[in-house]
Amino acid sequence: MGRQYAAILGTIAFTTVILQGLMRDVGLARTLEAAAISAVMFCAIGYVVGRVATWIVVNSLGPDSPYAPAVAQPESRFVRSTKP
Repeated sequence: MGRQYAAILGTIAFTTVILQGLMRDVGLARTLEAAAISAVMFCAIGYVVGRVATWIVVNSLGPDSPYAPAVAQPESRFVRSTKP
């Protein structure tokens, strides 16, 4: 979930700064610089928040939960099983 949160928060931050720059009639270079910096900062924040959220969910499920493997490895649900 870390990468997903990072992408979402980074995109929201970038779009918000671009819109603020357009509404305040700030120069293009300053707007893009501020948007890129805020996107990187919020991507880092989103990654940390997403990793913490994943950790909380995995640890709260417990090892005997039938959902624990799917949450711990979300990419595994897209891999075709070799079991009949």
